[in-house]
Amino acid sequence: MNIRGFSLSIVNFYNRLTGNHTQRNHIMTQATVTAACPECDASVGFNRAPLNGEIANCTDCSSELEVVNTAPITLELAPEVEEDWGE
Repeated sequence: MNIRGFSLSIVNFYNRLTGNHTQRNHIMTQATVTAACPECDASVGFNRAPLNGEIANCTDCSSELEVVNTAPITLELAPEVEEDWGE
């Protein structure tokens, strides 16, 4: 290892130790999870992996959708809320 390579190793070690990650190729991206709307077939996006029973809205047809499966993500129309008259 030459002197230049050694000094770069020290800099990289120091940056990792101090949390200063300023490497050129280090880019953070946020992945989006998508599924198809069962009503209009538009893409419905989630910022994180959805949970079973989670409610989402389709931006194209405004349908309320429920996540019924997470692997693969499957959406169905959310059930209508019915009133409970004390029965």
